[in-house]
Amino acid sequence: MNDEVYVEGIFNYLLQITKKFRFSVIKGEPEVTPATRHRVRLLALITNARRMAKKKYRQMPADFRAVHAEDDWIQEAMEILISGSLKYSPKEGYHYDKYLLSIINWRLTDRQRAIFKENPPIDEDLRKYIASMRRELKREPTPEEISERTGVSLEQIRRVLDEGVGVTRLIVRESPARDLSKCSEEDAGRGDSSPEDALLQKELREIIMECLSEMRSYDRYVVIKRHFEQLSYSEISEIIQEAVETARTHCRRAFGHLRNCVLGRYGTRTPLQ
Repeated sequence: MNDEVYVEGIFNYLLQITKKFRFSVIKGEPEVTPATRHRVRLLALITNARRMAKKKYRQMPADFRAVHAEDDWIQEAMEILISGSLKYSPKEGYHYDKYLLSIINWRLTDRQRAIFKENPPIDEDLRKYIASMRRELKREPTPEEISERTGVSLEQIRRVLDEGVGVTRLIVRESPARDLSKCSEEDAGRGDSSPEDALLQKELREIIMECLSEMRSYDRYVVIKRHFEQLSYSEISEIIQEAVETARTHCRRAFGHLRNCVLGRYGTRTPLQ
């Protein structure tokens, strides 16, 4: 079925049954008639529900996405939206749109959890998922929260998080910006570190994981092998079937991209100039 026709059908159906529902106010909403306001808010809800489904789908491992369609997750979100709308009662006092988005988020997260428990993600996929959780929660997720969603053992999660700290130390040490050393891991472990230093250190780790998730898969692979798994250039050259000097060049270039990405973003967040 054509996607536009499908969405239009859902919109028209919900338009009829949600006339007396209580919506939250959209920021910057113009002064319009009640009927137009209802249409605008309902369209925003459908758009946000579809966006949430796409986000949840893209958090899944690449091998899962290779054999499952994004449209299936969008369709499930739409089905939850319709079924939740039929159960919603304005008398409960909840905003209809926020109530439905919370249900969709919970149901799709539950689906992710079930899939992860059957097929635990490898470290690379886990790093991407942790980075997406940081953006979603706007804070550092706890190992217990990550384990609850993914079914991965706390031991594996803590190891992946600790590896992130190791790369943080390496980037800080090799950075030309000397002031970044104030929030290095060594300083964070001493008694003279301030709360501001600890906060900056946490932000730096988050940015590193974001930049890693956005790198080309090959560059990310050699960075992980070299700086996370501590493989030698010789060992990496055997894996990628290249000469040792070629592997060394690839690793240095990939790490340079990561470092530049981190320093570019970190510099905009910190007063340490």
